[in-house]
Amino acid sequence: MISFKANFFKMNKGPKCQPAYFSTVRNNVMKKLSLSSGEGLLIKTGNNVFPTVLRKHGSNRVSYGFTVPHKIANNLQKNPEFILLSKNIRKISYINKKNHLNLLKIIPPKTIRKFNMYKFNYENNKILFWIFSKGNKPYALPKFVPLRKNEFSLLEVFGAFNCEGAKYRKKNRHRDKLSFSNAEIEQINWFMISLKKLLDIDEKEWKLQIFYPKIDEQNKKRLLVHWEQLGIAIENISFIRNNRISAPYGIGILNIFNSTLSEVFYYLMKYCKKIACNSRANAIDVFRGFSRGDMGVIENTITFDDEERSNLILFRNVCNKLGIETGSIKFNPGKKGWWNIRITHRENFKKILRFDGIKHSERKERIIKDFLNNRKLSIYKYLKSISNGFGDSVSLSKRLNLSVITTRFYLSKLRKEGYLNIKKLGNHNKILYKLTKGGKKEFAFYKNLEKQLVK
Repeated sequence: MISFKANFFKMNKGPKCQPAYFSTVRNNVMKKLSLSSGEGLLIKTGNNVFPTVLRKHGSNRVSYGFTVPHKIANNLQKNPEFILLSKNIRKISYINKKNHLNLLKIIPPKTIRKFNMYKFNYENNKILFWIFSKGNKPYALPKFVPLRKNEFSLLEVFGAFNCEGAKYRKKNRHRDKLSFSNAEIEQINWFMISLKKLLDIDEKEWKLQIFYPKIDEQNKKRLLVHWEQLGIAIENISFIRNNRISAPYGIGILNIFNSTLSEVFYYLMKYCKKIACNSRANAIDVFRGFSRGDMGVIENTITFDDEERSNLILFRNVCNKLGIETGSIKFNPGKKGWWNIRITHRENFKKILRFDGIKHSERKERIIKDFLNNRKLSIYKYLKSISNGFGDSVSLSKRLNLSVITTRFYLSKLRKEGYLNIKKLGNHNKILYKLTKGGKKEFAFYKNLEKQLVK
């Protein structure tokens, strides 16, 4: 950090324009700080920190300087002292941190509108990003973003955001907000906490819009009682009438109105899409994110819908990586039309439940019930009947209320699959069955599913 003084003056641009505040930098200061025109600067004066750009000023007698934001300039003296905290990072450090993403390597130097995306070293090992365009505010994020942190995963965030996040942009325009919507308070809360843990985005920065058909005082009170559980201040909650909403508590839309943050997050999600199928672990996390969004569970079927066919292709690729068979991608015509893909068959559900692939509580309960109540699912009944020790086919058939022949058929099948061992008793040709290690593991899997239903 190097301090310097600069001449400070106000430039009037006409009666219809706000005045600009400009500080000129002396030549000796330029040399001392090795500054050049067009360079991004992170400046501190008093308790205020702001990004700016060094540029030429004047036509006859050229000088160099930088603009100062109005709110800060109003409280400055004539010759204020400035501190240079950081210059725009030009040389990217390719130092990697295990299981982390280096944002400097992911975020491009220019935006879709060809504006500079300046990056400054900031406090607590963060990077301050700033789009050099009128009205854009800077935003600080960790230099290294963890792929996973405890139970939170950036790729799970990507899967959910790909379904429920605001991805639309006007042609060649910057996004103006980071936005995530859902009718379930559970999913909104998870998204807020995930971004706090992974990107250090404070919950206090979020604003909440509630879309509901009828906005009157009675409904406002009822909806506030529900959505206030997120911990968002009442002054940051607003209501918008929408007659198409059928959810009992409306649709909640989280927003942070910051174009710089939105663009950085867009490139981060774009990178997550690129690595979604690089490993089984990545694919599992993305699938879990999908389960929080556009995935549906109906009787013995998992569906995934989206208006963009490319998202269905991504879903299918993730499933292929996990060994889950899907149906074909089909188009459903309608007012707007949408694409659909389905997962059926008990073995696919078993794979999904093994890696805990459904993170939406209601959908998870539904798929567990469908799975355990499946007529073809006899394995659990047999494993459960033997779980306390040895058993022969006759006694087991009585416990299961099945014929001895049917019982022996399934016991033989389970033995071939490695779930049972046998023990013969003397000359009586009596065969006792007992669970193997694999059988105990399989039984524990089904028992755990039952416990989740009880909860």
